[in-house]
Amino acid sequence: MKNFVFLIICLILSLGISFAQPTENGSTTIFGSGTQIVQIGGSSYDNGTYAIGKDMSGGVSHIYRTYFEFDLSGFPSGTQISNVTVNYSNGNIGSYTLKLSQVATVSTDRGANWIAIGNGSSLHTGVPYAESSFNSAPIKTAIQNALSSKKIYIGALSENESSVGSNSSMTLNFYVTYTYPAPQLTIYVRNDLEGGNGGNIGEAIYPNSPVSRLSPWTDYPYETQKLNLAAYDDQNIDGKNWFFNDTESPNNKSYWYEDKNGNKVTIGYSQSMTTNPLTKSHDDGSTFAAKMRTNSFTTSGTMSSSEEWFTNVSLTGNVTLGSGVTLTIDPGVTVSFNGYYIDPASGTINIQNGSTVYSKWGSKYYGLFTSIQSAINNSTSYRTIELLGSSYSENPSLSSKSNIEIYGQGQGSTTVTNRFSLTNSNNINIHDLTTAGLTNNGG
Repeated sequence: MKNFVFLIICLILSLGISFAQPTENGSTTIFGSGTQIVQIGGSSYDNGTYAIGKDMSGGVSHIYRTYFEFDLSGFPSGTQISNVTVNYSNGNIGSYTLKLSQVATVSTDRGANWIAIGNGSSLHTGVPYAESSFNSAPIKTAIQNALSSKKIYIGALSENESSVGSNSSMTLNFYVTYTYPAPQLTIYVRNDLEGGNGGNIGEAIYPNSPVSRLSPWTDYPYETQKLNLAAYDDQNIDGKNWFFNDTESPNNKSYWYEDKNGNKVTIGYSQSMTTNPLTKSHDDGSTFAAKMRTNSFTTSGTMSSSEEWFTNVSLTGNVTLGSGVTLTIDPGVTVSFNGYYIDPASGTINIQNGSTVYSKWGSKYYGLFTSIQSAINNSTSYRTIELLGSSYSENPSLSSKSNIEIYGQGQGSTTVTNRFSLTNSNNINIHDLTTAGLTNNGG
């Protein structure tokens, strides 16, 4: 049996599995909220104008004591106090000293509280009136024991409170260093297949090597830990080949990004990578995604999921975008329509390839061009030519064309600096743009 247990331990160690929850270091200054109480004439109690000591206001004995309330609710669960530095100030008068005590409870009875300060558990005696600091093991223990109740009361009184003139104000705070168990986070890891999911992705908590997971994958690392991530190349998912930083996409590389509540930040371009140490505030609930690429484009039929065209595309049939689908055409990409069309239908076309002139029929795109003349040359009857808001230094010529509409995005925002020339053309409608005019050579 002992040999079996030993083998299990060796196996765990060899796999690099660690079950120990890491700890983190913290530090904070907590400030005491002081309640000053005065005993008047040895028989009545009121709010004090000083923190500690004695004076003879109006010829009557006034003896002052204070309890300080410290809020401990800001410490994380499982906190272990490492050190407490006491910082106090009550002036530097005479050779007086003070006492600090722990008061178990306080009430609305000033007299009872005044007595409780004197009878509290002694923490420090012989503390000189001063503005000074010192490390305190007794207060460290007291705070540790009081963490569950979320507060602690520290009393202060002069050890010379029978001496007139020992009255003084006072401030008190503690600088606390501590350790606490690192909080556990929820992290998601996935392949970004142009917005979709699927396939396999590598993930493990550092220093373990990435393990193949089904995308999307959820893990629960602790704060300060790091993730080892790996993307897998050439995966066939839903009939398309997906790759990461492969030669198929030399101008549009894959990359890793972190998505926190819709805010996506690129974090790396290598196929394998290690994240920065995770923090609860920045990374809890985040998704780490491998932006995959595919050149398995839809060139005919219905486009059922979003696509990004980053290489030249030649249509083999009409393409209709499905509901909610986005087609992005990257800069520099040429689309050969071959007489077919792209119908956005209930989707969206995001054209980034530099085309500013579109040949259309209704909502369907029959061509994307960088000049008006190219659009005219490639448009048949009953086409519309849409000009984006821009200035065009052209002298467009229509020869033997009919039933063509050319329009811009409004006069002043769309300008053709030269004249349109018509030859043997009819039913040409030009509107919503500024132009130098029209020359009709017959037709």
